[in-house]
Amino acid sequence: MRQPPARTYGSRREKLRELCEGGLLILYRGDTGFHENLYYLTGLNVPNTALLLSLDTDIEVGLVSSIDEHAARAQSGFAELQVSRQLTEDLARIVGDLKPARVHVDFGSDSQGEAIGFVRHMAGILPKTEFETAPAQLVTMRATKDVWEIGCLHNAALNGRAALDAAVGALAPGVSELEVAAEAMAVLVRNGATRPAMPIVAFGENTVHPHHIPTDRCLSAGDVVLLDVYGEAADNYCCDLTETLVWGTADPEAERGIDAVREVQEEIAGKLRKGVTLAQIDAWVGEALDRRALGRYYLGRACHLLGLSEHDPLSEDRGLEEGAVFALEPGVYDLGRRHGVRVERTYLIRQAGAVDLEWRTGTF
Repeated sequence: MRQPPARTYGSRREKLRELCEGGLLILYRGDTGFHENLYYLTGLNVPNTALLLSLDTDIEVGLVSSIDEHAARAQSGFAELQVSRQLTEDLARIVGDLKPARVHVDFGSDSQGEAIGFVRHMAGILPKTEFETAPAQLVTMRATKDVWEIGCLHNAALNGRAALDAAVGALAPGVSELEVAAEAMAVLVRNGATRPAMPIVAFGENTVHPHHIPTDRCLSAGDVVLLDVYGEAADNYCCDLTETLVWGTADPEAERGIDAVREVQEEIAGKLRKGVTLAQIDAWVGEALDRRALGRYYLGRACHLLGLSEHDPLSEDRGLEEGAVFALEPGVYDLGRRHGVRVERTYLIRQAGAVDLEWRTGTF
């Protein structure tokens, strides 16, 4: 797996200090899961790792197990690195010695129970300290990608496209949704994905469910087919691409829906530029579908940021900055109670337009 120089992570930590108004940030990963914020600030994706970062001084301490010490020194550029056998106890000791007025605690989505226990324990030791979640400034930083991240997301998009192509190639009479999903998943793994998600493969009536889980439902002539490849696909960065097609000859309503959603994808892509908000894009998609008499089948959401997560966080009312990468996914569901349609592409925001992240169509 490729990674940028250690100074990249050090620069991100320094920028976060500049944006924040003091306090202490604790990022902790336990035995399982992927901690996006910890990886973003350290480049580390190993169990039992923590970062303690002062947001108003130059204090920063990394804590790792002994087997990961060498990698942590090479990748993260920590000012201080400690080998820890009792991670939460050592964190508590350091925080207790510093006695900060405010502590931001982020144990990741897979360690919420440990986070609650840690905060309760520390509140007993430091009753005057305020405990909060990760600072909003970290969300703002992650919303705009640097050159390295854009390259990773481009590679993720290419891997996702290869997986989609494999799924299309696996379509045959009698093949099941699960079998097609397995073919796409195999391509993701062969091309370097380390934590891929199960692709969405839906045939016929199952396409009305936006997040359908593949089943043993088999492909028949005339089925609408929805294929969605998403999740981590290259260097810990994510892809999110969807195609809808017909196997054989479908009824006219399905064909009309597919053509209309593809038109909306192109129309909205032409409006993308720096400063637009996710809420604006959602509204534009709704209006475009209304003009095609399909608005009643629209669920109201059609875009999201992309990065270390397939749904990177950002307020829907905050304007996109140059360097933002996001997925545009207009869709309509329950057409005639039989079909769903979604077409999804990923774009890089520029000053006066957007670029397809697969570099297929140039600048709109």
